[in-house]
Amino acid sequence: MTTAADRAAAERRQRNLADHYNRRQAAARSEQELAGVMWDRARAVVTARAEGPHDPLWRELASMLHTWAQAHEGHVR
Repeated sequence: MTTAADRAAAERRQRNLADHYNRRQAAARSEQELAGVMWDRARAVVTARAEGPHDPLWRELASMLHTWAQAHEGHVR
């Protein structure tokens, strides 16, 4: 059973995490650093939410990265 205190603690953790990554995003000095921050955030989210190394969330993240890489392979400016 989830109590009001549990929900408040979870909301506080979520706010703290969002604040942390918002600060890191704002401090990024390049697009490359920003991409690194977002990679760290995605990895932190899946690590916190997944129930182990074979959790489908890992596959979902891998699939999104795969799709992105396919879309940008051979991309020329």
